[in-house]
Amino acid sequence: MKKIRKVLVMESNAPIGEKIASLFLRLAPEIEITRITSPLDLVETARRILPDVMLLDIRLANTREQLVRLAKNASPRSSIVLTANDTGEQYVRRAEFLGADGLVAKNTLATFITDLLKPLKRQPVAGGAPDPDGGKK
Repeated sequence: MKKIRKVLVMESNAPIGEKIASLFLRLAPEIEITRITSPLDLVETARRILPDVMLLDIRLANTREQLVRLAKNASPRSSIVLTANDTGEQYVRRAEFLGADGLVAKNTLATFITDLLKPLKRQPVAGGAPDPDGGKK
């Protein structure tokens, strides 16, 4: 995964949007956070800032069926993750239908953001690839 430098947050609930932005800034102050509250601003903002990640409130994304796809076209390299109060099967299907890359419950956003910002850890290759240091440090 590439380093995250820019995040676009579209959240209908201002306090939740503020919490999302402050969590990103607390964990990684170098990240540029752009917050919007209207779906009308999504495509133009995505085109202008080219975010690495877009976190979009599913209620706002749902206002216009093609909104997520239009945002993806405006910024093709962005990962689009919808946020919802519920992540039941109907929400998962809706997120897939809308063209999102993922869906996360709002009550788990802190964990999601923390995991998103963790550097990738090197994992041993399956099959027991030899350790180049011979296991000595």
